[in-house]
Amino acid sequence: MFELPPLDQLALGALVVGVLFCVRLLLAVRRLRGESEGRGGFSLGDLRRIRTAHSYGASLEPNRRYALRQFVTACVLLAIALLLFVWLLLAGSVGPLVAGPETTP
Repeated sequence: MFELPPLDQLALGALVVGVLFCVRLLLAVRRLRGESEGRGGFSLGDLRRIRTAHSYGASLEPNRRYALRQFVTACVLLAIALLLFVWLLLAGSVGPLVAGPETTP
């Protein structure tokens, strides 16, 4: 039968893959900005710009949608990683309080 890995490994995996999608997003936006404006780089305003349809022109619309998919995937994976890390933190700190004092036989 299929077994899930421990939650800490799932959280770390989601964090690593989310960061990799962030890198892909930065590269996609850099390419979009270079093709549309002729200058490279990245600004935070570009994150708003990729969410608007045809903001880079009709010819670059497939590249804008690709960058938007990278953005959404990175946000979802980073949110999952954050939730898992918070769950593990709360389970490790609040769990022993709820269970009560340990008794030794």
